[in-house]
Amino acid sequence: VYGQVGSILDECNEKINLVVFPEGFEYLEDPINDGWAITREIAEALYVPVIIGASTAEGTEEAYYFNPNVKENDPSGDTQMKVYIKHSTSSRVYFDYEFDQETADLVYKPLILNGQRIQICICHDMFYPLLMERLDREGMDILINLTGGNVKMSKWATLLRGRSIEMDGSVICTMGNRTSMKQQSDRIIYDKGDQL
Repeated sequence: VYGQVGSILDECNEKINLVVFPEGFEYLEDPINDGWAITREIAEALYVPVIIGASTAEGTEEAYYFNPNVKENDPSGDTQMKVYIKHSTSSRVYFDYEFDQETADLVYKPLILNGQRIQICICHDMFYPLLMERLDREGMDILINLTGGNVKMSKWATLLRGRSIEMDGSVICTMGNRTSMKQQSDRIIYDKGDQL
């Protein structure tokens, strides 16, 4: 799949700012080391920032972001790294851990890309208004929801539309696709209530 994405990027006439893979796209035995390593490797191979959804051996669902075009610890511009840990409907969730402030900042602070404040959430987490309020309070122009796929589309579309109105911004949802299931997957994008 990564090779196919690379080919698409090579053939594209427009600049691609971000590539997003859905919830559970990778499996990580050792999330602390493997999550960053895989994400960095893919971002550097594609020459573009990436977000990768990962299921872990610990039972968490996580999302890793890496921008290969940013120098480490450069506070003046775009974000180099971000992680998000799912807060609901997983064997283990964010609240099962005691994180230091630095890790909490990686989860809740937005990533900055081309001047836009982007927040990440995973699947059902978008259903929780207090979590969405927290992300919005930290700064959010765009919300990217990584979903495993094969969801009830009308329910997802209604909630994503509502979140875009609520935050007066853009909400993007990328889904995996389990071909063994009848329900199709899709990409859903709303901007201030309008479907794109």
